[in-house]
Amino acid sequence: MGSGPDVDVLVWAARSIQAMAIGAWDEAAAHAEHTVELARSGRNDAHVIDLLTGAAFAHTMAGNPDAAARLANEALDLAHRTGGPAFMAHGLTALAGALADREPQRARALLAESLGMQATIESKRAYDTTHIALVAAQIADWPLFLKLAPDVIRRHNWAGERPYLSAIFNAVARALASDQPESAAVLQGAARRLVPAPARAPRGSGVAGANATQPAGGAPSSASFLAELRGQTTAALRNGLGETRFHQLRAEGEAMDEDHAVAYALEAISQAGRG
Repeated sequence: MGSGPDVDVLVWAARSIQAMAIGAWDEAAAHAEHTVELARSGRNDAHVIDLLTGAAFAHTMAGNPDAAARLANEALDLAHRTGGPAFMAHGLTALAGALADREPQRARALLAESLGMQATIESKRAYDTTHIALVAAQIADWPLFLKLAPDVIRRHNWAGERPYLSAIFNAVARALASDQPESAAVLQGAARRLVPAPARAPRGSGVAGANATQPAGGAPSSASFLAELRGQTTAALRNGLGETRFHQLRAEGEAMDEDHAVAYALEAISQAGRG
């Protein structure tokens, strides 16, 4: 394959993507941050901003808000120098996610600013909408989340990106837990099938940073955003449905194949919009 800085950036970016693909968010974050370090020399600011916001998002998903905020702030500093609204929007979304738990009002303001900038951009990337949707879930803006979720679900289903799809299903379950508890329980089961157990990505060998699995700038929190979200949903559903019914419905979701689960989720969201 060859060697050199550009090849190393591609290799470590691929390792981060591989870790995301199995839901190993801590591993993905560490690899993404190492990719940023490799790209600082010889890459333009636009590419570094993309890598910084991607690493910040992975840290947020892993439950490492300090590391996420540090990277998102660096992305914003670079974006201010480039002057491009797309870069600013990406950085604002990343920072909103990093601050959602500790400073929810500021996170809401940052997300609103990002959405305003996104409205001026003609070409939007699929992952931008995914990140915005997950930040909306973090700050419990369920109307915004449910507005974005159908497009996000369709895109990740088409691309075969099951960890992202599982994340969105878990967030949909939380959004529907009060008004549609039975649908929420089924979707939680479907999410469990998509990513049945935590996994770690294969480690690199013989390359600097291969064992860097801890985030710089802060120790990991005890639970990721998704774990906390699942816990909230489970508690609400057990209380509302009772233990037996809850497990029956979740088992129904776990028995669904991916296309059936997607159709079920889209219909449940549609019903919420009509309610």
